[in-house]
Amino acid sequence: MNKGELSLWENEYLELPIHEIHGSTHESNSELEVLLNEIENNEWRFRRDVSITCGLDSFFSISTQGIPYLNPEIVLLYKVKNTREKDRHDFDYVKNSLEKSRKTWLREAILRHHPDHEWLQDLS
Repeated sequence: MNKGELSLWENEYLELPIHEIHGSTHESNSELEVLLNEIENNEWRFRRDVSITCGLDSFFSISTQGIPYLNPEIVLLYKVKNTREKDRHDFDYVKNSLEKSRKTWLREAILRHHPDHEWLQDLS
């Protein structure tokens, strides 16, 4: 399988550097994107800059329905590289609800990864 090429799942084993899986069904026209992250010794490392880390307990939360999800500051960090209008909308929607420690973590991560990014002014 080539990068970016869609193929049918046939009992395949995923190996690095695969970090993203897309699924769809023609019956309901539904799509699903799954992002894979690497964890070592209960610590997540940002694959675009491995000096950016966080403890596994700060990496994700679990919804009241029992569904795990990435914490918003982690998702926003991934959106820094090629920020689109919808990413800006996500940032604007979330920025004021982030706890101070999460906002500080995101600011420091962006400073390290993309020090001239426009979101930094809103994270002061």
